[in-house]
Amino acid sequence: PGYVNASSCTGLSCAPSYGGVATATCASYSGQFVLSGCTELACTLPSTMPTGYSYSGGGCGTGYVTAKSCSGVYCASGYTGTVTLTCGALHGTFDLSGCSLMPLYCVLPGVVPTGYSYSGTGCGPGYVLSDSCTGLSCADNFNGTAAVSCLYSYVTFTLSGCSVVSCALYSSCDTCSVVPGCGWCGATSTCMAGQASTGPDSGTCSFGWVTTSQCDSGASGLTDATCLPLSSCYGCVGGCGWCASTATCLAGTPSGPNSSSCSNWAWSNEDCNRVAALTCTLPTVLPVGYTYDHVSCEGGLTASQCGG
Repeated sequence: PGYVNASSCTGLSCAPSYGGVATATCASYSGQFVLSGCTELACTLPSTMPTGYSYSGGGCGTGYVTAKSCSGVYCASGYTGTVTLTCGALHGTFDLSGCSLMPLYCVLPGVVPTGYSYSGTGCGPGYVLSDSCTGLSCADNFNGTAAVSCLYSYVTFTLSGCSVVSCALYSSCDTCSVVPGCGWCGATSTCMAGQASTGPDSGTCSFGWVTTSQCDSGASGLTDATCLPLSSCYGCVGGCGWCASTATCLAGTPSGPNSSSCSNWAWSNEDCNRVAALTCTLPTVLPVGYTYDHVSCEGGLTASQCGG
C-alpha cells in the first residue's frame, strides 16, 4: 500500500473481455496512476446456444460486438441466474456463464404407471425434488432401475427405467429362475412369466415349476412320485434329475437323488448331453449268433441295463 513509482507497480493485467498490455502512468507526484493499454474485445455469439441459454434473436448484432453491446441473451426455461458474456480473444466466440438448473418440485402420479411399484414412503406426500424421491422400484415381471424426472415445477414426475421382462429369452433353468417374474417349467423346458406361489401368468405347467434360484440349490420341492413318470433325460431335468444308470427320473439336487444313490446323475441339459453319449440302442437286425428276448432293452440304455 502507499505511493510507489510506476516502475515498481506490477500485477496489473487486462480484465476478462479486454485485451492488450496493462500500463500504469504516474502524471503527478503523490497522485493516482493512470491505467491504459487495455481495450474491450469484440466477439460473436455461438452458432448454437449452450444448454441452459437462449437468445431472443436481436440485440447482439450479426458480427463481432463487445460484451457490453450484446443484449438479448437470457437463461432458458428451467434455468435461473444472470447471464455473463466473456470474450477471451479478439473476434472469437463469447463464453456464456451464470445460468444453472432451477430446482424443480414434482409429485408422484395418483396411480403409479404399469411396471412400477411404490413402497408408500420416500417421495412425498406433496411436491419434492427428484433427488429426494425414493421408494420406487420395478414391479413384478419388469426389470431395470426405476427413476423419476421433473420437466417443470409443480407437475407430476415422469417415471422411466423399467421394462417388461421377456422370459422367453432365457433357455435354461439356471438363467431363468434367477430373473424376477420368471419361472422354469420342467414339463416343457421353457422359461415363462409367473410367480413362485401361483405358477405361470398364462398357460399351465404340469410339473417342475422352479423359481428364485432353485435350480442351483436343488430345492424344487418335487417328489419321486412327480418325477418318476418322466421317461427322458431332457424332459426330466429342470426340477427333477435323471439317473442314467437306471434310466429313471428322480427328485433330488444337483449332487444326486434324494432317496437313493446314482453313479451317473444328470441335473441340467448339459448333463443330458453328457450322459446321452453313454447310452445305446440294439441294432434293428441282430448280428448272426445273437438273440434277444428282454423287453427292457428297448430304447436308449446303458450296457449294464440291457440284458437278455
